[in-house]
Amino acid sequence: MPNSKSNIRAVVSAGLAAGATLGAVATTVARQRAGERTAGNPSLINWRRAQSIATALNRNDSFANAPREQFNQYYAAMVRQAAPLVAAAIGSEMPDRVLHVAAVSRAQWVAANISSFRNLFAPIERFHAEGQEQDGQSGAIGSLLFGGINQALLSAEVGALLGYLARHVLGQYDLSLLAPEMRSGKLYFVETNISALQTQLGLDPDDFRLWITLHEVTHAYQFQAHTWLRPYFDQLLNEYFDTLREDMGALREGAIGLRTFFDRARNDRRKGQGWIEMVMTPQQRDIFQRIQALMTIVEGSGNYVMNSVGKELLPSYDYIHDRVENRQGNRKPIEKLIMRLTGLDIKMEQYAQGEVFLKAVAEAKGQAFTNLVWRGPDFMPTVEEIKNPAAWIARVSLIADCRLQIID
Repeated sequence: MPNSKSNIRAVVSAGLAAGATLGAVATTVARQRAGERTAGNPSLINWRRAQSIATALNRNDSFANAPREQFNQYYAAMVRQAAPLVAAAIGSEMPDRVLHVAAVSRAQWVAANISSFRNLFAPIERFHAEGQEQDGQSGAIGSLLFGGINQALLSAEVGALLGYLARHVLGQYDLSLLAPEMRSGKLYFVETNISALQTQLGLDPDDFRLWITLHEVTHAYQFQAHTWLRPYFDQLLNEYFDTLREDMGALREGAIGLRTFFDRARNDRRKGQGWIEMVMTPQQRDIFQRIQALMTIVEGSGNYVMNSVGKELLPSYDYIHDRVENRQGNRKPIEKLIMRLTGLDIKMEQYAQGEVFLKAVAEAKGQAFTNLVWRGPDFMPTVEEIKNPAAWIARVSLIADCRLQIID
């Protein structure tokens, strides 16, 4: 499976929001004990600083000064080739073609994603601003919570994360979640990383690039052929961020607020639960799991189409699949740690779980029934149903039968 980052910002933003919250509490307690006060009320993240850090981590990019038009035309042709194959596999025609297909350098990928990350953090910045107004004068709890030190740390964290992702992402369908206006998505191909991995693994250059393209075009079809999908995704994210208002209020209580998060983690130690979920309220966890379920189907579908179509289309498919799977199964300990801390390990699980679910449903009920997942929010499986496809089949069969009876 290629390192596609179509929706990783949703998971990462949730993680960073939780991290920022806990970091803010720790900063507050430390400053209160030391009697410190911070002048001014800076924003949570200095986005220019974050971009500068991410770009600095990717200075040695062989594609940075390469002529782009030839590569842009090459990938645009790949997209045209993949589009009808993906449409047939998904069972939907995309109403609008993908207008923007580009081969980009790592620095360009960072620049494109900075604005998207900023959109995702906008609700948290609003809560931060509201807290500053409530706390009043400089030096109040709001300033202590998110002062210059925490801004520098969070900016560095975002910059380092973007710098890391820029070195690993191969392709991306960027739909700009929580952007102020709806717009067609963009397809990016990070040629430096694609070329490096293709050479390292000894893969056929055209087959490998078409394999990646199938995955990204699948995401384009998901969101542009099913117009409910992006608003629903945005709705879930807004619901999740709205629940953080309560947490921001708890933070104004200083050390007492810190105990709130410790109590959550201590009282909810369910097996297999990530650290992000441990500090969530039940309401936050419910929304987070709905986001997880949606992303698992979105990412799993990308892999499902990429592999099912690729197997029939690409002469070297088996070799590509085996080499990439083997590489991902033998990551270095430091890579595994980074993925665990950032939530990227969750995304890799989504690839596998979503693909297994869709294959199981297709084998049991056929592709037309499987495509019902794209009918609307009611047809999306829950986290538990993804683990038990038969349960989803039973529930959706009832929904479909009821709606057919109403139409009749």
